[in-house]
Amino acid sequence: MAHGAAGPTSFLSRGWSSSVFLVVVLAVSAAACLRIAAAHAGRANPRPTEGGGRFLASVIVSRRMEGDACRAGGSGECGAAPGGRLKCCGGACTDVLASRSNCGGCGARCPFGQLCCGGRCVDVVYDGENCGACRRPARLLYRPWNVRR
Repeated sequence: MAHGAAGPTSFLSRGWSSSVFLVVVLAVSAAACLRIAAAHAGRANPRPTEGGGRFLASVIVSRRMEGDACRAGGSGECGAAPGGRLKCCGGACTDVLASRSNCGGCGARCPFGQLCCGGRCVDVVYDGENCGACRRPARLLYRPWNVRR
């Protein structure tokens, strides 16, 4: 019995066509990554620094200074970040409104399972205003007033 074009020794077997498809997908992905990298070339910081108002600007300034060295003998403030967000803790600028090791002030460590939200330790499992993460209000999945009887 002779095997035709669709036989087991066919030139376009499943393994070969799958391999070609995989190579094409990888080539397209690599080209897309190179195009994105080229678009961001020459930018020191791709995050937006314009717009968003004063709050966004203060958060960006805070994040840039966080971890910088500071003098513990000074005022305890780090740079020009408004609101006392950064404090000098252990010789490094620390965000005391979000640091679990220095929550609200230097050396104030949050217990296991809690996060530092706005300078206070919060159990994000049970807090309705910080559900799973800081500043994420809980949403009711079950609303008894919508149930028909």
